[in-house]
Amino acid sequence: MKKLEIYHREFFYKVRTYQGGEYDMFTYYETIFYVYKGIEKRKKFWLFGPEYDYEIYEEVFTLGFNIESKHFSKKEVRDKIYEQVKLLERQEEIEKGELI
Repeated sequence: MKKLEIYHREFFYKVRTYQGGEYDMFTYYETIFYVYKGIEKRKKFWLFGPEYDYEIYEEVFTLGFNIESKHFSKKEVRDKIYEQVKLLERQEEIEKGELI
């Protein structure tokens, strides 16, 4: 995953590519954004084996295009991310009870 700091927030993102359409003729892209939640200790074989650290990321939002594509300008990508960050901030306000 790659790190992106934008609008005073830290996100991690991954560009996902998959084939679709008849005979898999088309290539589709989506960019999934995550927020780092912490480290969890897990056993290798459920109850047995050595412990290892597992990083936890929570999926926050998804954009239906590749943000690393040369077909989109910086401004276009920044505007799309800004819309999603505003929705994320509103969701956090609702969870806190700030409805109005």
